[in-house]
Amino acid sequence: MAQGRERDLIMAKIFALKILSTAGAIYSSDIASLIVPAADGYMGVLAEHAPFLAHLKTGRFTLRHSDGKNTVWDSPVSGFMEVLKTRVTIVLDGDVTAQDLRWQTL
Repeated sequence: MAQGRERDLIMAKIFALKILSTAGAIYSSDIASLIVPAADGYMGVLAEHAPFLAHLKTGRFTLRHSDGKNTVWDSPVSGFMEVLKTRVTIVLDGDVTAQDLRWQTL
């Protein structure tokens, strides 16, 4: 299989993303990839990633949807992320709501 085609097939896989805060659910969708501001630098996640937990800091989050469009948002608070093979859960500190985040679709 050609290397470019293999990359396209991997990117086509999706996983469930949930973003929560103490105020409740903020966002839920199936996405193709995720880039987050982790404590040691930016980190990317694809479907079927090895499980791990990460501390998140304030900064820009980028979600890539299966149609190739990106949604970006800036988090004013830190939090943590749990990555499992088919889902990612992000829990943000404090009473952050969807309105507190500056969402942009690119």
